[in-house]
Amino acid sequence: MPKVTVVLIDDHMLVRKGVCSILDTTDDIEVVGETDDGEQALELIRIMKPDVVVLDLQIPGSSGAELCWKIAQLSPQTAVLILSAFLNPLLLKTCLAAGARGYVLKNAENLDIVSAIRSVASGGTVFDQRVQGLEQELFGNARSLFETLTPRELQLVSLLGKGLTNAEISSKLNITLNTTKGHIKEIMLKFDCRNRVEIVIKAREENLI
Repeated sequence: MPKVTVVLIDDHMLVRKGVCSILDTTDDIEVVGETDDGEQALELIRIMKPDVVVLDLQIPGSSGAELCWKIAQLSPQTAVLILSAFLNPLLLKTCLAAGARGYVLKNAENLDIVSAIRSVASGGTVFDQRVQGLEQELFGNARSLFETLTPRELQLVSLLGKGLTNAEISSKLNITLNTTKGHIKEIMLKFDCRNRVEIVIKAREENLI
């Protein structure tokens, strides 16, 4: 079986080295890059197309949510796992909307970074117990809807909520118009909606945007 490839983005070298030392003990996970710089991180992801990015929110010159969006544009198949020292409801919601598949805290006593990486790499979601309560408060019953959406579809829902046209969405995400239309059609099926207006209404009702 191919190894799960990982890029680490954290402004603390000791954290990166610590995570690397843990992952080095596994047979199925390989760290293919690490950095403390947002622009360098995007270049690494563009080249390596990793399965998982482990992302700290405190990166000089770039916000974690902004990086989530850019990672989804560069490598839609890459799962983003937030590894943060902070429990912030707004950041949680923003990062989830940007496509992050997990949010775990560095100071968690039971933090299992290996299992978390494996889970998001296989399409699952991972949340620290302290995050789960906030997640329920923010999303309520929409959690099941969130789980049905891919990171790219989450991006489209957010951009639809901002009133962008299909052409504007295509340009922003650097995808074809037909691809955009295909994504919107898939979202309509998942949301049981007939058009983009109903998508936005339902997403707002469920606190997804």
